[in-house]
Amino acid sequence: AALEDPLARKLLLGAGGAAGKELLHAGANVDYMSLRKTLGDELVYDMYGSHARQVVSIGAGLDSRAFRLVLPEVSYFEVDSQELFDMKEPLVADLPLGAPGCTRRIVPGFLGAPGFDLSRGLREAGHDASKPTVWLMEGLLPYLTRAQVSTLATDLGSLSAPGSALWGDSFTYTSVA
Repeated sequence: AALEDPLARKLLLGAGGAAGKELLHAGANVDYMSLRKTLGDELVYDMYGSHARQVVSIGAGLDSRAFRLVLPEVSYFEVDSQELFDMKEPLVADLPLGAPGCTRRIVPGFLGAPGFDLSRGLREAGHDASKPTVWLMEGLLPYLTRAQVSTLATDLGSLSAPGSALWGDSFTYTSVA
């Protein structure tokens, strides 16, 4: 069953207007997206117990973890297009982060776009490659080319300290055909 998330509702309605409202009422992929959110949250909680204090969402979209999760002293990094952040930031500007000592940094950029360097963007935002990181790629992998996935894997390898973890979801042609 879909989980109730008032912040997700605010973001979807704010971002999508009438289209967002229609998606909410139609239930488009709500069960799948709820499961995906739950699996990502569980990994963040598990890794927090193992002392990971950095969470990077690549292709963050309307991710709301920085506001929802009650985990002190976590640094959240959201990577997505500038256009996405132009729409999202006014919707979250007045919201407190989920726990004391948390930070949230946005890293505008699009994987594979000319001039975008994920490593540099994260480093400039304060990511510390010497500390464990939880990497989340929800809904991202199906949109990347083989070359982009290869580059991403290399980048994440160089940015990941021992004890880091990665989660992403994908599907095959036969699963949706």
